[in-house]
Amino acid sequence: MKTFNKILLALCGAAAFTVSAEAVSIAVMDLQALGVDSASALIVSDRLRNELFKTGLFMVVERKQMKIILEEQGFQESNCSSDECMIKSGKILGVQSMVSGTIGKIGRTYTISARLIEVGSGRITRTASTDCQCEIDDILSRSTSAIARQLAELPAAGASGLASVQPAPVPAPGAPAVAPRPVKKVDYSWQNHKGLKITFLSALAAGIIAGAVINASAQKDIDESQKISDEYYQGQTNNNFDAQNASYKDKFNSAESKILLRNVAFGLAAAGAVGFGVTFTF
Repeated sequence: MKTFNKILLALCGAAAFTVSAEAVSIAVMDLQALGVDSASALIVSDRLRNELFKTGLFMVVERKQMKIILEEQGFQESNCSSDECMIKSGKILGVQSMVSGTIGKIGRTYTISARLIEVGSGRITRTASTDCQCEIDDILSRSTSAIARQLAELPAAGASGLASVQPAPVPAPGAPAVAPRPVKKVDYSWQNHKGLKITFLSALAAGIIAGAVINASAQKDIDESQKISDEYYQGQTNNNFDAQNASYKDKFNSAESKILLRNVAFGLAAAGAVGFGVTFTF
């Protein structure tokens, strides 16, 4: 049983690594408040972290953990706004990219802007912005989601007026018409999602291997319990009945437990096979 528990923990770790293999590790700095109170900015920053994590494309460092690591290295998060500081912080945190931005208010309009900085190259790889003539409450439920989807390069969630949209330029009178640039269509269907395929295929392989190993161990216990029974009834041992019966039951119960675990492993393999097949159907 101890050996199986180790195998199961290893398989769970492998599955977790597989699921997150394509995700980008990021840390999100608190949004800089411009015309907004700092408490509201902190709340919106935390919601943005949650929304980025919910896209499934980012592994987000917890704010508390990020603050502890940076303070240990003598960094003050509130004083880190330049790209150089962001890149240095990202290297200390061990993430691939950093997210920073601002939240402000002009008149009745709240505005949020953010940028994704690649730690290794120092490049700004993506930017996002959204304006909302609304109450601060709506920023939590609408604007943070819009920013997260823009940074993840996902299609809008159907809410209009959240993302900044640049209108097409109007040609001057007499100027030659310019053909519109083709829009690249991104297919988010299951069959093109390599992460799901790898996950289901890993579950299939892990279930088969674990099931086979556990089945062999269970069969060994069954053989040993049968041997104990045969030796006793054929008079090949001097053990008393109670000791012999206890030894027999230990082996038999161990075999039953392993058979149950074997069935679970084969069930995991079956689920992986079905899931892998489904990715080619829809």
